[in-house]
Amino acid sequence: AFFDCSKDCVALSSPIKILSTPEVKPGTRTSKFPSVCPSIHHSSYSPNGKFLLTTDSSKQGRVWTYLVDKQGIPLDDTPSSSLKVTFVSPSPGWLAYTLSKTLIQLDYRIRRSAVHPNGRYVYLLFEMSPVLQVYEIDTNGKIFGDCLQEIPAIDPAYFTHGWGGKWTGVGISAPAELYVTESEVLISNRGMKTRLGSAESSIRIFGMEEDGAKLVPRQVLETPGPVRYFWMNKESTKIFSGTHSCQPPVVETYVRDEAGGSFTKVGEANVGMDVMCIAPLKES
Repeated sequence: AFFDCSKDCVALSSPIKILSTPEVKPGTRTSKFPSVCPSIHHSSYSPNGKFLLTTDSSKQGRVWTYLVDKQGIPLDDTPSSSLKVTFVSPSPGWLAYTLSKTLIQLDYRIRRSAVHPNGRYVYLLFEMSPVLQVYEIDTNGKIFGDCLQEIPAIDPAYFTHGWGGKWTGVGISAPAELYVTESEVLISNRGMKTRLGSAESSIRIFGMEEDGAKLVPRQVLETPGPVRYFWMNKESTKIFSGTHSCQPPVVETYVRDEAGGSFTKVGEANVGMDVMCIAPLKES
């Protein structure tokens, strides 16, 4: 739903426009859990302001592109293009994938999408299968070609099947947030705990090569619990990270030692409740 929130707007009223993403298979639209279809989990505008990406977290597994006007309102109810996603490698966390495929019935749960500031590449973060994918995208939001790269969002050792790797089936790993700058991609991980073990909770930072077409692991910030949300300032020198589903829930502060350098934890605040969002009032 799109609302008028201009400076002359005193309060939100009726939406200017309501957009419904397509159903790939006619007659499958439903709002009943667990097979909600379609299901929008995230929407993001392009850096050039020409299009809007919506990620379908249902079984349809699509990224829809809508061309927009100068105010960001879609020009048409029909997407200008779409991408059907698929995984390059099997999911490392078999328990998470089994639950998402059978109980929740979400084969491809696309959590977040973001376009590189240069407008040439788009990054997709998957929730139940902890990976990042990179695709080419044009100035009108058309994602084309095969997946350029699929890289683990958690420790790559989790992706080694057999005795040589970590056994993640007992711990559901679910990435949450995605943040893209000119030179880095940052994501947060929620490692859910069970009696038999847990998966990774962290903020992972990836550097870029080939103008953003390739991601390379740069740093891992290990957190005491799942990270639902984190915030980084415009200068990319400070991170506030909040945890949930752990005791005690905390907000951690990380600072960068130099331009393009590593982050170091400098503080921790026990906030006494699960942190679902962080919104600083004023940037310093």
